[in-house]
Amino acid sequence: MQASSPGAALPEPRGSVGVLSPPSAPSWDPRQRRQRLRRNLLVVSACSFLVNSAFLSLSHLQTSVLNVESGLGTVSLSAISSSFVLSCLFLAPFFISVAGLKVTIGACTLLYTPYFIANFYPHWVTVLPTSFVLGFGAGPLCTANSAYVAELATQYAGLHRQNTDVALGRFFGVFLMFGQLSQVFGNLLSYVVLGAGSATDGSVVSQEASSDKRATCGVNFCPQSALPTNITAPSVTSRFQLCVVYTAFGWIAALVAFLLLDPVERKVQRQDRTSLHLLMLTMRHMRNPYQIFIIPLTIFSGLEVAFIADDFAKVGGPLMCPAGLGG
Repeated sequence: MQASSPGAALPEPRGSVGVLSPPSAPSWDPRQRRQRLRRNLLVVSACSFLVNSAFLSLSHLQTSVLNVESGLGTVSLSAISSSFVLSCLFLAPFFISVAGLKVTIGACTLLYTPYFIANFYPHWVTVLPTSFVLGFGAGPLCTANSAYVAELATQYAGLHRQNTDVALGRFFGVFLMFGQLSQVFGNLLSYVVLGAGSATDGSVVSQEASSDKRATCGVNFCPQSALPTNITAPSVTSRFQLCVVYTAFGWIAALVAFLLLDPVERKVQRQDRTSLHLLMLTMRHMRNPYQIFIIPLTIFSGLEVAFIADDFAKVGGPLMCPAGLGG
């Protein structure tokens, strides 16, 4: 194998044309390019962190303290999940092929904000349509995020001349770390805002009423008997404060994506495949033995997410009520 000269440009990884689109990008040395790749990883991770902090926090409140009585919270989460599945199958390839990864990330992040705004005045005519809008944007967003991080890792591996799998593990480890932190930060955010709101309401809960709530919390919680009386909705002021923060997070995430992310395009020969054809290829891939063993883990993960968002949130809400969350 012929060694390359010190001044020669390193070859691009297979399937890539480079992250950096400015005219000066080709003159950058490998060190500058590595720094640029790491910067883009942090930017896309920060965008995901902001929008997921808002969405996950709001979704955990939908069935516990926000939209409980009419069942709107549960229905809205179901609408998001169903439209998310459809958008992954049919919309994600189209969005990315037409707009590119960067624009898809920024535009689909903006599609989260109507759902946040609708929760200022939650009604069926506002929350349900925006739930479908969010779900249809979530599929392309998740796909674009994964493709973007994978492309960054592939190029980073090419610059370091290392195994691509190692770089993929490191880059996705950082990206998913921000994703998990968004759950922690989002729940802390809602706790602080709702806790501060209940403290300034001036409402006083008697010791007897607090004991009654504790008697139906945790393992003793029963949706049929405890739900109407044990969960206290937050004040209008607290709801508005939360929704303002959520909406601001969505806008900031989209703005960061549009302004700070470098475009990533793949130099691959595009094949005109319909969404139905891609669906058939996906179903055919499920016959792979490795994929068959992964499917149960995926199903368990989905059940776990649904349990945390719905049932566990209902139990957790009453647990916090005696401490002053809702009254």
